Amino acid sequence: FFVTKIIALQRKDNILRELVALRMREIREQHGHTQEFLIENTHLHISHYENQQKFPSLETLSLFCRYYNISLDEFFAPMEYPPKKE
Repeated sequence: FFVTKIIALQRKDNILRELVALRMREIREQHGHTQEFLIENTHLHISHYENQQKFPSLETLSLFCRYYNISLDEFFAPMEYPPKKE
């Protein structure tokens, strides 16, 4: 049981991690902000997410979206992932 739980915790969706990291960078750069600027103004360690060292929680994404005045729907809208099975 314990080993199964550890293995389950280690599962990562690397494609989703990359898409979220790219989207965060895209939005930040559209506003002309540096990582340092965003850290100073939101206290979100954006470099950890953009470099895929950490995956942001839903709460973190919500704070990020609130700062940029976009909805979570707008954040995820460009992502067509996971692909639908036909």
